Amino acid sequence: MKELEFEKLLFNTAICVMACDGQIHESEVAELKLIAEKTPYFKELDYKNELNKIMKKIEKNTNIMKLYFNTLKKAELSPVQELLILEVVLRMMYSDNRIDENEVKFIKLIKSYIKLPDQIIFERFGKIEFLIKGYEEISQKASSDNFPEVDFTEINKKLK
Repeated sequence: MKELEFEKLLFNTAICVMACDGQIHESEVAELKLIAEKTPYFKELDYKNELNKIMKKIEKNTNIMKLYFNTLKKAELSPVQELLILEVVLRMMYSDNRIDENEVKFIKLIKSYIKLPDQIIFERFGKIEFLIKGYEEISQKASSDNFPEVDFTEINKKLK
């Protein structure tokens, strides 16, 4: 996947994981800003402009979760890109010092779309039980329609 396309996917990953539990926490917004400003993950991406595009899709009642997972399903990602997606999800999940069941469902659904072997994930992130075992059954039950609604205007205000 081309760099800018991947950065958009990675940014959308962060937005979706923030929203999947139905709440936007200040610590999640702070983590997203930290990732955007202090890492090379979004170096080619105008993340504020990308957020505005997401907001317009939401205003048109577009299901961004469904759109995200459709994009992820079609993406041809390298192993490094797959690891970066998992890293961003984990950073966002742990940023508010609590793990919500919808966040676990979200990362398991992502794991069902990527091709990384468990051993590589274990070597990179350590033993995270919900990443190593049980993703098969959750991916069969979960869909992008099963996440709570969230007001994205808060993200938009806080990132500007």
